Amino acid sequence: MLHELLLALFGTTGGFFLDADPNQSDQCGFLVNPRLAGVLNPAEIEMLTRIAQLGYQFKVIQAFLRKYGGIGTKLAVQMAYQNEGGKMGVRQQQEGNLSEVGEENEDQEEEEVYGVYVKALCQGVNTEVVSIYKEHLLAIEQEYLQDRALTIPQVQLKLAVYFQMFPSLIALMEEVEEQGLKGGQLLDAVASRCVSGNPVIKALFTKILFYCNRVLYQQINAWIVHGQLVDLCEEFFIHKVNTNQTKQAGADGTDVSRTGGGSAALTSAMSISNLNLVGSILTMDPDSIGAGDDDFKEDEWNSVYTLRISMLPASYFPPSLAEKIIFIGKALRVLQSKKTQSQDRVPLEDLEAFSEALTKLQRLPEFNVLLFSRVIEEIRECIAGRLLHLVVVKASLLDHLKAIKDYFLLSKGEFYQTFLDEARSLLLLPPQASSEQDLNIGPLQQTILKLGLEDDRYLQRFKIKLRSFQFIFNNFSTVNGLFYIGDIYFEKKTLSFKIRSSRNSRKSGALWHCLKQRIDQGFKTTFAMKFKNSITHSNGGPSNMGASMISNSMHGSPSKASTRNQQIGNEYHSLRHFGGVNQSVHMNAAEDQTHVAALNFIIQNEKEVIPWKRTIPMHSQELSSYVSIKFLSIITTQGGNHLGGHQRISQLRQQFTVRTLIQVWASSDTQIGKIKNLIDDNNVTSKHEVLLFEKELTDIDFLENDANQVQIEYYDEELKVFHILPTQQQGDKTLLLSLPLRLSDYLTLDTGGSAFLGFTHETHNLQNTLTLENWSFISDSRTGLTQDPWSGLSLDYRSHWPLHLMFSPDVIEKYNSLFRFLLPIKRVQLDLQHIWASKVRSMKRWSHAPGVRGTMMLRQQMSFIVDNIYAYLQVDVLESQWSKLAQSIKESRDFEDVRLLHDRYLASITDQCFLNIPPVLKALQEVLHMCQLLCRLFKQMDPESIQTEEFQQQFTHIKASFEKQSNIVFRHLSTFKNYQAQQSSPYLAQLLLRLDYNNFMSGLSERMEHESNQRLLGAMSDYGKAGVVQQQQQQRFVMPADRKQ
Repeated sequence: MLHELLLALFGTTGGFFLDADPNQSDQCGFLVNPRLAGVLNPAEIEMLTRIAQLGYQFKVIQAFLRKYGGIGTKLAVQMAYQNEGGKMGVRQQQEGNLSEVGEENEDQEEEEVYGVYVKALCQGVNTEVVSIYKEHLLAIEQEYLQDRALTIPQVQLKLAVYFQMFPSLIALMEEVEEQGLKGGQLLDAVASRCVSGNPVIKALFTKILFYCNRVLYQQINAWIVHGQLVDLCEEFFIHKVNTNQTKQAGADGTDVSRTGGGSAALTSAMSISNLNLVGSILTMDPDSIGAGDDDFKEDEWNSVYTLRISMLPASYFPPSLAEKIIFIGKALRVLQSKKTQSQDRVPLEDLEAFSEALTKLQRLPEFNVLLFSRVIEEIRECIAGRLLHLVVVKASLLDHLKAIKDYFLLSKGEFYQTFLDEARSLLLLPPQASSEQDLNIGPLQQTILKLGLEDDRYLQRFKIKLRSFQFIFNNFSTVNGLFYIGDIYFEKKTLSFKIRSSRNSRKSGALWHCLKQRIDQGFKTTFAMKFKNSITHSNGGPSNMGASMISNSMHGSPSKASTRNQQIGNEYHSLRHFGGVNQSVHMNAAEDQTHVAALNFIIQNEKEVIPWKRTIPMHSQELSSYVSIKFLSIITTQGGNHLGGHQRISQLRQQFTVRTLIQVWASSDTQIGKIKNLIDDNNVTSKHEVLLFEKELTDIDFLENDANQVQIEYYDEELKVFHILPTQQQGDKTLLLSLPLRLSDYLTLDTGGSAFLGFTHETHNLQNTLTLENWSFISDSRTGLTQDPWSGLSLDYRSHWPLHLMFSPDVIEKYNSLFRFLLPIKRVQLDLQHIWASKVRSMKRWSHAPGVRGTMMLRQQMSFIVDNIYAYLQVDVLESQWSKLAQSIKESRDFEDVRLLHDRYLASITDQCFLNIPPVLKALQEVLHMCQLLCRLFKQMDPESIQTEEFQQQFTHIKASFEKQSNIVFRHLSTFKNYQAQQSSPYLAQLLLRLDYNNFMSGLSERMEHESNQRLLGAMSDYGKAGVVQQQQQQRFVMPADRKQ
């Protein structure tokens, strides 16, 4: 009998032990043959069954190791493709191997669980548990053969430790399989089990984590020492956004995202299976060191390599450490590229020292965060010092910063005075299609010739451009200007983006445009989207997307999806961010199950979309100032059944129901949002956002159609959303909602009324894939609001290597925001001087005419205010901050410190130029507009027109508006100085002192306040008189009745 027990403990049944039939019993595992019930007493049967369960659990563990411990089909093809890519044509190799695998699984959204970390987990379990367990069983058998007195209780005692290990291992394997854990997610799952009061469990998972961390160390080593991203299975916390992939895909329909050099040791998928799995995957590019030389692109630093936070083992690996690691690798790629001279590269001895230090850390039994952080910091300091020398000294960073200050910030006054004089006649006309070219070949070249700047090597890198605030992606064959983060990937066949979201409500992914777009005056954006999930798009009977080998073997017949739904059925209250769902649907774990998929279009100006920063939002909950439009599909399955088959949704209505909603949400952190959230009883469950609009769409189903074209329009403070079917034309569309809305009430807009636009994917209790097929945007004004047609005038700056590390597209856009703010002030300043110079002589002859003196006085007041504001900006703000920046850069010894100093410099001058104070900025723009109107009025002025009533009305309107807006600027700046500006704007008091020369602005403010009070008293007096008259009329009306009485 003991041999039968040992055979069962090895996971093999026989005549004594049988597999339990899940159809006849709820119990799973090995059972004692019922025929032996007359031979064994119940206590013996119970003991044998309990011990045999250990063998069943061992069988389950071995099944997991066989399934995920070897090389799967996809991984084998990818590794062979990676190797053969250099020998065969990229297109030929992909079409012959990778495309075939993709076609087989085209309709199956969830891929098999594979990856280096899962295989390292299997290796650790096999080495530290399975092998030792087998040796232990063999030792028991040898002991039994030598001493037949060995009893069953003694066997149970010898194997007691495995009764603790196996259930914990199976629980981990279930979690890995059900949730598809990989990379840092798997490391977090293992690390969480290391924190245990049970010393057996703690020691077990500490050893397993050691094997998994070896993969992490080797990936970090390849990145830090060689500058190579070795991540075949997309599970490292550093992610490569391959822009070349989409460009080639748009040209020939192929995907080259996994191309690269190969190892001679890997010649085919068959030979891979005989190699060490982890080692072979992590050493596929031993000959490629540095930046890849010919493949090096200047945009790598800012947009190609980014952090993938979802794959970061956050439980013991802080994000700040990950930022240092990604910096080291990117800096090494710059320093080791062919463009870098040999004396500026990192010596081989240093690289060997880096590798040796990491190898020593890898041998430690536990991950020591403090020691690892110290080693990474020492490597970072060494690399940062060399990069500082390359960028600041060799590339003359300060000279380029000075040129940027001269041209972007208008510090070269004579240049812009000459340019605006040359371009005056062109700027009086509305912009045309050829205006950008006309400015570059006309006024710009004339200015260069007049000032003798033909040899200015810095000026040659600048070019005037007209930013149109629009973009069009008919498909995503190119991703220039876009940034995506999280679980999002590019689909080569459809040239679209797919954002995946798992059922456990993890943050999935987001797609953002990197540049701010102007939205305050009106805009129109169009995009195509569709949902695909495990419920409504299953294949071949019950959904194979949820097939779990461990779940089925441990729990019997219920599918993983059904079991998972029962576990999370009571969590429906967490749907508070999906609006009206919680008002009409109530879910019970034993009854209906509710699943939600939502596309969220977000407008925000709170967090910058900069690829190398971790501030990029992936969810609306990360924002406190935004407006979002949600498109939801709510699926309710009857009785918790998981559906499948090749049927269309319309044929399955009796099994589940689908509701389609559209909602408009906004932040409740703003003043209006807080008020609305307090008075709206429907939003008591939402603490961070307020529901502005909700509508159920009865005629539209986002799941039934192949594609849903959506158009969002915002004009005249009204938001409209349209739905366009594939058979409809652009002009033939269905209105989904119309909502009066002022965007500035819920979010703070940037200079010119611009903000960031993007998409996020939100789900609950549903594994869903959101597909975005196209996206277009255009900023347009249909209102009569004042807007300078040349407000998009900007500069294009072409930085040379390696200065692209400092002047990324987002940095240049910040400089352009300042340029678009300063240029109109300079232009108005010169226009006010020009009209005085052009009219002063002719006006001497008719200066006695009424109105001439008042007009000249108003021009003088305008010029006084504009001159003082411009002088403050140039001298007190820009020049003083530039002096501090230049001195700090000279004293710095670290490249990251230089970059941080530059970021602070930009933030400081942006604050002190009032770009982050919307009331001041808006009022100042109105002041400039009134100045432009007066300049136009001056050009029309002559002895006859100045005496007309129309001239007087225009002059009175300009004067009143100018005084009102200039008073607003003065009052807001005074308030800002008193409460906030001691640190952020130290020279603001000097500006206010200059503006209030001889108490001019104070007197104007007092006079306007007095006039306002007089008007208010007059209105109250008129109201009182009207009340007296009404009372007298009422008394006259009742007098006849009194007389009768």
